[in-house]
Amino acid sequence: EGILKEFFVKNKAEVISMTIFEYDEEEHMRLEREEQYRKGEEAGEARGIEIGEARGIEIGENRGRSEGLKNQIRKKLAKGKAIPQIADEVEETEEKVIELIKEIETEQV
Repeated sequence: EGILKEFFVKNKAEVISMTIFEYDEEEHMRLEREEQYRKGEEAGEARGIEIGEARGIEIGENRGRSEGLKNQIRKKLAKGKAIPQIADEVEETEEKVIELIKEIETEQV
């Protein structure tokens, strides 16, 4: 639109010098790569945090369920209930109840 025409005509030698000598394509490309690498790192870090938090929540929930189940089993064992009855009441398999009883015994030692 001719906005810079007067400037370019007036400073023709400087403009030519800058376009020929000062533009470094390799440097420009290096800077572009660095910027894209930085953006990729940031995106990867954000995704890692997101995945890590989700995995942490999942692990915490599983541990919470397991501890809650162990507490129920402890109480039922203290009342003298048998493994099949406990399994039925906590809605788990007898194998799972036995596994958790072994964990409880290991924790008490």
